[in-house]
Amino acid sequence: MKYKNIRPAKFISRPNRFIANIEIDG
Repeated sequence: MKYKNIRPAKFISRPNRFIANIEIDG
């Protein structure tokens, strides 16, 4: 998943809850 390439800080900064879920699941 390309999302894994993104840092966790960016995920939290994003308003998308779905993306945050991916970070936690990963």
